[in-house]
Amino acid sequence: MEIKRRPTGVTVIAVLIIIGGILSLLAGIGGVAVGSLFISQITGLVFVIIGAIILAVGIGYLAISYGLLKGKTWAWTITVVLLFIGIAINVSSLIFGSLAITVAINMDISTFLTANSGSIVGIIISGIILYYLYRPDVKSYFGKISA
Repeated sequence: MEIKRRPTGVTVIAVLIIIGGILSLLAGIGGVAVGSLFISQITGLVFVIIGAIILAVGIGYLAISYGLLKGKTWAWTITVVLLFIGIAINVSSLIFGSLAITVAINMDISTFLTANSGSIVGIIISGIILYYLYRPDVKSYFGKISA
């Protein structure tokens, strides 16, 4: 049986996802803990629910990072799907956010770039990661094609 050599970029992506997963776990635990402190049942319940969702996302991130590190096909697929979803969210944020800003003020290019820098950076980073994941050697590591 041939041992697959993991591309360095996959390791970097997995480590970043692990960091995000740990931060999500901490935020989720914090949300649940804060929710349990509220006297108001509705407010506390909202915090607990949001905390539980963030906790689940953190667990999902850790599972995906494990799959990336082990070269699992499902991890590559989930990562690609999440990147496309992220790009769609950032593009819609650019479109609808810019529309709201334009209605509120007379927006010039510097205002546009300042108001949308997070979305623009997110699109660029997601695009770079997608490009990398579609490289033949990376796809081969995940069993998507033979090198």
